[in-house]
Amino acid sequence: MISPNTKNTDQLILRHLEDIEQERINFGLYETYVTKADIIQRAQEKCENLDEAELEEGLASLEEQRWVLKLDENHYRSRISEIVRLLKNVKQRFRPNDAQSAPYLIQSIRVEFADRRRLARKTKFKEIIKQLFKNSKNLRLKHLDNARKVVQNGFCKALNKELDEVKLTSVQERALQQITQKYFQRKGQGYVITGNTGSGKTEAALLPLLLGALQEKMNDIVGCKIILVYPRQTLAKNQLERLSQYVAFINQQVYRMARSGVSNQDLTVGIAFGDTPLNDEELRNGYKKDGKLQRGRWKKQDEKYQLPYFTDTNGDPVYAINLAKGECTLTPADNSWELESFKATRSAIQSNPPDVLIITTEMLHRWLIDPTFNDFFGLPTRRDFPPNFCAPRAVVFDEIHLYDTIHGAQIGLLIRRLRHRLQQAMHSYDGEFWQYPLMLGMSATIGNPQKFWQELSGVPYVDEISPDEQKDMEDAQGREYFLFIRPETYSRGKPVGDASTAIQTIMAIAHNMRRRDSDGKEPPKFKSLVFQDSISKVKKLALEFHDAETNRNLARYRLQRLNFSQDVLTSPEFLDGEYWYFDAEDPDQYSTQRQPGTEARSLTSMPFPVYSGSGKGDIEILLQDIIFATTSLEVGYDDASIQFVMQHHAPRNPASFVQKKGRAGRSLQDRPITAVTLSQNSYKDAFYYQNPQLLYNPSDYRPPLNVDNYFVQQFQTIALIFDELARLRQRRDLLQGNFSSVEEHLDEIQQELDKSEIEQKLQYAYKCVTGKSFQKVHPNWREIWDWFKRRMLEDDIRYNFGKNNNLLQICPDLPDNLFSSINLPTVRVMFSGGGEPENWSGANEDISLAFLELAPGKITRRYRNAVKPTSF
Repeated sequence: MISPNTKNTDQLILRHLEDIEQERINFGLYETYVTKADIIQRAQEKCENLDEAELEEGLASLEEQRWVLKLDENHYRSRISEIVRLLKNVKQRFRPNDAQSAPYLIQSIRVEFADRRRLARKTKFKEIIKQLFKNSKNLRLKHLDNARKVVQNGFCKALNKELDEVKLTSVQERALQQITQKYFQRKGQGYVITGNTGSGKTEAALLPLLLGALQEKMNDIVGCKIILVYPRQTLAKNQLERLSQYVAFINQQVYRMARSGVSNQDLTVGIAFGDTPLNDEELRNGYKKDGKLQRGRWKKQDEKYQLPYFTDTNGDPVYAINLAKGECTLTPADNSWELESFKATRSAIQSNPPDVLIITTEMLHRWLIDPTFNDFFGLPTRRDFPPNFCAPRAVVFDEIHLYDTIHGAQIGLLIRRLRHRLQQAMHSYDGEFWQYPLMLGMSATIGNPQKFWQELSGVPYVDEISPDEQKDMEDAQGREYFLFIRPETYSRGKPVGDASTAIQTIMAIAHNMRRRDSDGKEPPKFKSLVFQDSISKVKKLALEFHDAETNRNLARYRLQRLNFSQDVLTSPEFLDGEYWYFDAEDPDQYSTQRQPGTEARSLTSMPFPVYSGSGKGDIEILLQDIIFATTSLEVGYDDASIQFVMQHHAPRNPASFVQKKGRAGRSLQDRPITAVTLSQNSYKDAFYYQNPQLLYNPSDYRPPLNVDNYFVQQFQTIALIFDELARLRQRRDLLQGNFSSVEEHLDEIQQELDKSEIEQKLQYAYKCVTGKSFQKVHPNWREIWDWFKRRMLEDDIRYNFGKNNNLLQICPDLPDNLFSSINLPTVRVMFSGGGEPENWSGANEDISLAFLELAPGKITRRYRNAVKPTSF
């Protein structure tokens, strides 16, 4: 991060210096140096005034801050360019004197140094919300002005700013105007909000929805009003932290206003995903199934419980106090905010739904087929009686650019099932003004987001709220550095492995990047995050890096010189790229084991990564200097200390890369580094090395999506049948009941389906949810049901049928969950956990993954409990 004391002229000089170096590096000149005359000439080409005195002063300032290396009186090199030079010269060293024989690891490097642009905040929040109130007066909504005052004051308190100081981006301004108006008018519509990491998309969606939800709550409308849907648990927990604080400060204003006789109805929050306990007992003691722990208990401290989902901004625990009937009050250790009536258990969410619910896609799928959640969706639970709760008014799907291929198709049909459910609930209640829900999608910058959200969600009318790159952006102080690295394959008579290149690349960049301790205003900036999409490969990489850096401290060979009396910049070690100048000479370098002003130390890491099944050790991993992870951390992990992100091999797609690079440099004044190692042995790696702009600037990228996939439609039709049975018959045993045979179970369902009311409504739902191309092949839902019945009566299912079987889970032709592959057979992978006698375990895997991981001659580390090579 550029120091706050750095002048704008200094930033200008550094930008020109780096731009000149960028051109030379991409031409193949890695030993770069730039003269003062070069910088002045570049400034003149840009029509900028820069005299020699300003240049001298600026270069001296940048040198003092260690952004620039002064090679002699007239030649300079930026810190990032020096890092590139070190990378080009990096060798696979294991001993003190092997620099002349060790193989070189990197063949070539391409770079992109880009200014960090951000959305300008020009419009006063106060003016926009005031105008919004004026425009809505004719709607004559009770408590509208009270809700406005509460939300505007609570939002400012959450930001710790006065009302006059809060300004909005153009995206937030338009979202507040358009979405709030639709909410107040009780009209559903589709919206897609786009922007990169840190652009304020979340606030753009939350502000109008919280304002609308509070206005309804103040008028005693009870039930869930906003559903926030996330693809991964990590992201769901991260968003819960932000939502809890906003709602806590809004409720604080509600209580203050209630003293003057205004409604004291506050907003409530809940979260539902795999780790959400069923009830208070499970929260206290955990939940085991077949002797295995499924959900852990909440840690108790005195009379309060430690919330397992997130910590406060200082890393201290957030506590749940006053637990009763699944509800509690959340408060951090410093008592800076307090959120009452948090729905901590599934039972509490069912019995009294929160106004705002965070939920994962998988949990939403399960709730739609479970009649015990009809109340939550605003459905009547007794004939001729109104619903107990309102139907959710707004649904927000975040990170929609991640929904691609088969999984994207599954989510697309899930959204259609949800829309149908909410529309039926809204139509069933005479007192409802709503007819359709608001459907919001949030996305990173992709090509034609409006059309993508339309295709994914099935919503016929979608308005796009996106920044104008020409009008709405402003330059920040920081920059982003992208390094695209092609490893050697053979050097100095020795073969070179991609993993060796990755390890030495991480070491070279992490040691030499600018690492700083906290300055009192900003957190420390010193961590690195390494991604590899394969669980097996990232485990191997984490283990081997830990051995090289922590156990053997190989970096120390780049901190030694034979003659310390000689000028460091003319020493043989420096000229050969074997002396890491900035790590050795920068007095302010900082790390977990190094305080400013002390000697260089090895960087810390753990010998295992963070991945979806890594468990409780994640917290310890995240405290290290270097963190290894799969895609499990590409969304929902916000750590301001991260300044370097490394991707080993090409990412799954450009959207994934955008998410990963967004983990570094959370402050727009930061200057984060993103490096990618791209092997010569992979066509995908080779493609991105030749076309790196498709990764760092994927504005035209459109996630591959085919919602009409036949097998997805087939599975989702069966799920829809159970959706409608849950809605219309409210019998949980139809999906999973106590039947003696599969024939008896299917006959019971058939009796319900043969009723004329069910048949007609199912056909209507089938037409609303499934695709037109699928309907041409199967005009009636009964054709899919008949296929399902025939499949369930085949011997492989009939003979293994047991009581309380879930029909969707025992059919091998249907996926176990929305993330599974579809229409692929599964195999049983067996692996040994050691012991006497040997303790063998197993896992069911898609055959494609099994062949990929367990090809003959390949060793996998995917299965963490295995102590011997895995076979199947």
